[in-house]
Amino acid sequence: MKINRKTYDTIIVLAMQLDPQWNIRPDLQALLDMAVAAYHENPGAKIVVSGRWSIWYDWVEITPPITEAFAMKKYLLSRDIPAQDVLMENRSKDTVGNAYYSTRLLRTRPDCKNLLIISAKQHQERVKFLFRKFFGDDYNLDFAAIPSRNFKQYQLPKTKVIEDRSEAEVLQEQITLLHRVRTGEETDFSHQLYKSRYYTQNPTKALLAKATKPRRAIS
Repeated sequence: MKINRKTYDTIIVLAMQLDPQWNIRPDLQALLDMAVAAYHENPGAKIVVSGRWSIWYDWVEITPPITEAFAMKKYLLSRDIPAQDVLMENRSKDTVGNAYYSTRLLRTRPDCKNLLIISAKQHQERVKFLFRKFFGDDYNLDFAAIPSRNFKQYQLPKTKVIEDRSEAEVLQEQITLLHRVRTGEETDFSHQLYKSRYYTQNPTKALLAKATKPRRAIS
């Protein structure tokens, strides 16, 4: 895919769910390969790999053995990207968290101002909204995306639940979630991330709870 800006000092790659053996799936590898190509056009740029694991894992009380960011970094190192140029953001558990924690990470690096954000095409409009909301006008943001063949089709262990809300619905929900957050002031949201009703009363959380609830034996 064509990349618009010719000069980047930072490339951010948003994670996707790992496979059942905790390896990178082809969809995520494609995003990382795009980051590698962008890096070679911008030697010395920092690549931020963003993602702990899906909050779904927390909701079904599963703790993966590694973070998605760790697996992503491992792949980049196998592609000869220098370790000092790979930054791990391993706290986020959804796209909101990707944007929030990437912003917090790069606030400490004044040399990172020209950003390329790479994600699955299916949620690119939401990615644009979230990253622009948190980073604000002091950063130059470009976006690149690759279609994911299995976006939102992966299932967690112990369940057959698949996200059935449309991207338009989720985008509107997150616009509402962040309506009091000032653009470029991500700290306005620090006390709400993963604690607000958007997360605690999320309909997918209820579906997962139902799917993993032990069945009572028939006497």
